[in-house]
Amino acid sequence: MLGKKLRFPAYFIVLPILFVIFIQFTPIDVPSVPTDLNHIAQIFLGSYIGLLLKPHMLKLSKKLLLLGLGSAIILLIVTYGTSWILREALGMSFATSYLSTAPGGLDQMGLIASAVHAE
Repeated sequence: MLGKKLRFPAYFIVLPILFVIFIQFTPIDVPSVPTDLNHIAQIFLGSYIGLLLKPHMLKLSKKLLLLGLGSAIILLIVTYGTSWILREALGMSFATSYLSTAPGGLDQMGLIASAVHAE
């Protein structure tokens, strides 16, 4: 709970990532996560996020839905543009550049990057 005391954002995700980064710079071999374990983690994470939704949260007005859809489309266009610039400037793969600029939580982007084999 060091991350909580130090007020790290999303400490339960950030601290393990920082720990693995630290270990990567040592001579210790870091084993890869077995594919089945990765799939189980995805199921649990998706289930947890799904359980956070309540029926009253899904009742939205048409105006709010249209505003949300419009802003999502604009955000996707901006993300595509910035990822294209990164890809051209740095020679990244499109999947890597897109996921590095896509809005979303660290856990979601990590799972998607793992699924599409992004860097």
